Amino acid sequence: MLSLLQLVIARVPYNAMEGAMLRVAAILLTLVICASIARADARKDCLQHQDPDLTIGTCAAIINDLRGTKQDLIAAYNNRGDAYREKGEYDRAIIDYDKAIRLDPKSSLTYNNRGNAYNDKREYYRAIADYDKATALEPKYAYPYSGRARSYRSQGKYERAISECDKAIALDPKLAIAYENRGVTLEDLGRRKEAIADFRRALSLEPNLKNSKESLKRLEPTP
Repeated sequence: MLSLLQLVIARVPYNAMEGAMLRVAAILLTLVICASIARADARKDCLQHQDPDLTIGTCAAIINDLRGTKQDLIAAYNNRGDAYREKGEYDRAIIDYDKAIRLDPKSSLTYNNRGNAYNDKREYYRAIADYDKATALEPKYAYPYSGRARSYRSQGKYERAISECDKAIALDPKLAIAYENRGVTLEDLGRRKEAIADFRRALSLEPNLKNSKESLKRLEPTP
């Protein structure tokens, strides 16, 4: 970009002052372009899920960038919260979700994410409260039903857990985690064949689900 602009400048007659001003303008334009590219790269890295440390660092840069929009901040807090949760830093994840909710109190996604963190902390009543809020805001959002099933199962409320998974699957028949959660609950109840069917279905949708793989190895007879 700079070389192209310099080429254009070279073809236009100008005095020394005009030339200096044009060179400064060219440098400033280049800096603006480079900064814009850097911000775009940061957004991309903040949204990726392969490397939680990269997500945390780049989302922090977006949060600290005063030029970011409200939506940039919400996404950055949410994604950094997800990264902290993946690293097992649940309290830090919850702090970020809290900040995202303050910016957007009607985000069913953020309530679901915070519910997941509370689930991981075994604070099931708080998790259920967040899932309830998520489904109240967006009744057709399948993930909170599956998350709420985890909470109910952990409390020994197996039939309610299965009912929640059924609701999630009805809303999204391709939601692998809902089949896995239902399979785990069915196994708890001794309903082995149904559990195997759910684990198989989960893996057909998401082949890398660790719990479903391990459950099938445990439940299916070896040839």
